Amino acid sequence: FFFKMSFSSVVQAEGLDEYLNESGAGKVLVDLLESIAVVKPKDYTNFIIAFMQNLQNRESDEMEEEDSNVGEDINLDEIPEYMKNRKRRGAVSSEPNGEVQALNMPLKESQPKDAKTNERLNAALSRHILCSHLDESERQEVFDHMSELQFDKDSYVIKQGEDGDQFFVVDEGELEVYVNTGSERKMVQHITSGGSFGELALIYNTPRAADVVAITPVKLWVIDRVTYRRVLMDSTIRKRKMYEEFLDKVPILAPLQKYERLVVADALEPVNFKKGEVIVKQGDTGDVFYIIIEGCATVTQIDRDGVEKHLVDLKTSDYFGEIALLTDRPRAATVIASSDNLKCVRLDRARFNRVLGPCEDILRRNMEAYNKYMAKQI
Repeated sequence: FFFKMSFSSVVQAEGLDEYLNESGAGKVLVDLLESIAVVKPKDYTNFIIAFMQNLQNRESDEMEEEDSNVGEDINLDEIPEYMKNRKRRGAVSSEPNGEVQALNMPLKESQPKDAKTNERLNAALSRHILCSHLDESERQEVFDHMSELQFDKDSYVIKQGEDGDQFFVVDEGELEVYVNTGSERKMVQHITSGGSFGELALIYNTPRAADVVAITPVKLWVIDRVTYRRVLMDSTIRKRKMYEEFLDKVPILAPLQKYERLVVADALEPVNFKKGEVIVKQGDTGDVFYIIIEGCATVTQIDRDGVEKHLVDLKTSDYFGEIALLTDRPRAATVIASSDNLKCVRLDRARFNRVLGPCEDILRRNMEAYNKYMAKQI
């Protein structure tokens, strides 16, 4: 039963909320969630293990420093048995731990590209697995942090078996990819302008699987693992802070604790609308809540006489459809995108319930807010 409870229900269990705050466990959980949201590790189990081992190592170091300053007045009977012969742990050498440490590395200075270069990079990477999940601004940040490298004909860009942490995009020139198996050397790929290679280096710390050789002079754009992750980390942190500030303005979500608001912020999905596109339509059943990130929208309503009236114009940080998190009540108005590219984030009721439990339970923490919203259903 305990494991079937929502995150919200769990933290509200008797004494648990207080425990999380006083013990510091709440901060650890928030830090872990932030790291997972930024890195999005494929092997999340090992990532979590490495995160906790890294935390344990830091605590062990701090404990050892404290122990060195303590005299002989300690009562050994007060020390738990499992800690009496505890030895300092060595560093954990694993890729997930490296991912955690990478988040603390300084970010290199950006190198903005000209419009044509950005177009070529976007054409090469907009559908690539490393960038397809990024929004336009995040992709641009990745492009801005790519550096230029040039190689002469017959130069090795990558050698099979070597460690690597760089991903390459071909701007000019041609390359060939060779795999060496025993005494056999086989050409497996020919890469031209717009192609890319080395993407696994941004995800795993694994030896290069092939040789990549320039067969003409080449110009490449390159980004390393730490820079790529730091760009995404900085972008994620900025977006999360912005989303949290926007969520603060939504009365129906006012009872949320900070860590719950963090969970909701991470659950928001980006969505774009073209000018004139209908986002919600009066009378339709809705289950999605929206916040405007960039752009404008117009709200209209058809009255009982069948006359359409303009109600309000919405702008950045405005929200609509929040009642959809609470009930299946038909939409009370129509919302239409009025700017060329309206950027929003959305959250549907099913996802909200999955991460925090029913919205009614959240509202009941603040009975005044609960009664206010339930009155709207009458």
